Amino acid sequence: MADFITPQEIEAVIKQLEAYSAANLYESNKKIMKLVSDGFLLKRED
Repeated sequence: MADFITPQEIEAVIKQLEAYSAANLYESNKKIMKLVSDGFLLKRED
């Protein structure tokens, strides 16, 4: 398996981040920063 991230995988990450609500910006930013600092699971393509 390649070590590089595919464009589809990048798109999946972007969609995951866009799913956070702008209605409560503070909470959304807090959760996103936790993901950035702690990491998150990414389902890799085969």
